[in-house]
Amino acid sequence: GTFNKDTIKTKFKTYAADEPGNLQVKLILPDSFRSYVLQLLNDKGIVINELASVNKKENNLNFYNLLAGEYSLRLIKDDDENKKYTPANFLKHAQAEPVWYYNKPLKILAGWDVEAEWNILNAEKK
Repeated sequence: GTFNKDTIKTKFKTYAADEPGNLQVKLILPDSFRSYVLQLLNDKGIVINELASVNKKENNLNFYNLLAGEYSLRLIKDDDENKKYTPANFLKHAQAEPVWYYNKPLKILAGWDVEAEWNILNAEKK
């Protein structure tokens, strides 16, 4: 119009209802009085989504509308409760927060719901 000389153009893509997949993770933690951060990583190791303040002993967590591909999980014990990974700090004599990785890739298929169970009591820290 005569008042709005600026225009904004953007492109976006929508997906059909059967294109994305979902991931449900049953996460079993060693305790319920510490906070954890669960991160969903794509096949390049980039964080796609994360759930902070995970602190129940048994958790059923969902990641919806994922594109088909391989994903992995990373769990961070959030000792300082800042909802992100805190590395070691030599000057403050602070250890890095413990991190666990899910031991196999999670293959998400278009239109499928994938379930995974992860018991941290049996996992190795990295």
